[in-house]
Order: sequence, then C-alpha cells, then structure tokens
Amino acid sequence: MAFRFIRRLGLSRACRKVSNRNNVQSAPFSTSRLASQRLVIANHRYGRSHVLGALSFGSCVAVLGSSRLHCDDDPLVRLDDLFEKRGNDGNLATLFEELEQLHESQPDLRPKLCFRLARCAYNLRTSKDPKDARLCGSSEKKKVLGEKCLKYAQEALKLCPEDYKSSYWCGIAIQAVGEAEGTKYTISNLNVIRAHFEKAAELNPKDGTTHYCIGQWCYSLADLGWVSRKLAETLFASPPKSTFEEALHYFSRAEEVEPGFWNKNVLFIAKSHEKLGQKDKAAEWAKKCMERPCSNPEDEDVKAQA
Repeated sequence: MAFRFIRRLGLSRACRKVSNRNNVQSAPFSTSRLASQRLVIANHRYGRSHVLGALSFGSCVAVLGSSRLHCDDDPLVRLDDLFEKRGNDGNLATLFEELEQLHESQPDLRPKLCFRLARCAYNLRTSKDPKDARLCGSSEKKKVLGEKCLKYAQEALKLCPEDYKSSYWCGIAIQAVGEAEGTKYTISNLNVIRAHFEKAAELNPKDGTTHYCIGQWCYSLADLGWVSRKLAETLFASPPKSTFEEALHYFSRAEEVEPGFWNKNVLFIAKSHEKLGQKDKAAEWAKKCMERPCSNPEDEDVKAQA
C-alpha cells in the first residue's frame, strides 16, 4: 500500500493553478494532488498517490501560484513558456535541464528558481511525453526526480520561508519521495506533511488548493483501511487521526475562499456529506458538480464520479 494522497488531491491541476496565480516575488513555489483512494500519502495532480488506503495528495502537476514573469529581458520568461507547453516535444525535460543550469550558474536567481525546479521535477515524474523519457523513463529516474523535487522544495523553504508556496511544495515533495520509498516512509511523515500544508494555509489563507490538500489529508486518514491503521500504530505512539467532519470543514473552507476554483473540491464536499450519512446534502453537491463546466479530461472524470 502506498499513500496516494497526491492522486486524490489532483495535484496536476493544483500545480498548474499555483504557477499561474502568483507573481514572481510572492510565488517562487508551486504545487500538486493530495490523496488517492488508498492512504498512501503520496500526484494539482499532481494528484497527484495515497497509503492510508490511499494517501496521495493529488497530482502535483499542480501549478500553485503564477510563475510567469513580466520582465521581457528576464531569462525565466522563455522557461515559463516551456512549462506552459509541457506534454509535448520534451519541453519538461528541456526545462528541467535549463533550470538546473541556471541554478548552478546564477546563485542570485535561486529564490526564483527553486519552486520552479520542484514543480518541474514533480511534473516530470509522471510525464507521458516520449521525448521527456530521457529523464523520467524508468523507476530509478522517477525516484531521482522525486528526491530532487524534495531537495529544491527544501531549498525554497530555506530561502523564502514566508512564501506559502515553499511550504506547500515541501508537503507535496515528501509525498513524491514516499512513492518510491514506500508506505512506511509516507506514514512516518504524515504529521510533517500536514504541518507544511497548515503553514501554507496560514501564510496564504485565501488559497483554495492548500485548504483542499488539508481536506484530502483528513479524508484519507478517516477512510484508512484496517491494515494501514495497524501499520500507523506501529510507527506512532499516538497515530495521526482525522474525521470526515474535519475533511468537510477544509473542503468547504476551500470553496468559501475561492469559489468554483476546482471541480474536484466540489466532488469531495459531496463525498464527505455521503460518508457522514447526509444524503440530501450529498445529492445537492453532486448536482452542483454535474452542472459545472468541464475544461479538461480530469473534469470529465470528476463529473463521471459525481
């Protein structure tokens, strides 16, 4: 079992959202999907994997905060365009190599580069573009990318501790490493992952994706299977716990601070009501989910689940 928080979280969307939302100085970091159906704590969308039955925080393709720069002579403008064009022509692999070269050659740019590197490494791990395969075409390469995602997220946190995206990406990156290291690693870091998301929410309480990630953390723990619970009990004197009520609180908070920001959040409000036996409320939110416009395959999948 692995913590599939990231897949359930839908980080792919989250990560895309993050990189598009913030300016360079306030958004040097972006994110990804917090949990999957098993508590694997592990792809925004990054949704991006889960152990606790499915502890994954969604696809970390997530793009927390806008990374696009407004200075035409800035070397990162072209690289941000490459990220927007990911999925084709090996753009993510090219982007990652060029970002690492800039990180090495221009230390003064590192506060702007680290979040981009963490985001790119996370998204590159799950790229289906054949031309990206030189960097992500094997399990070992994906493991290396997960480790680099965490390395750059931690550097981002060190350089910009008051930027919510740094904490957000640290939570996502730990889950990415957990996918390769296994369930025990992820479960051992459950409290650390939540602490990063809570710090991100404290620094930017108006970001819906961060509240959604905490909600996915709660939902996955509440929905944890017996085997995963027993494993958690061997690792903690007092294992992390949560409830569907708490999950609903954070999903509702996400919708409150950023109405309509993500169809998947609406779906999990409905799912939480269903878990709590609140059938009328569950039907109401499922109907809202069905009525939402679909702009990508993930939205279509969410509508099908509703």
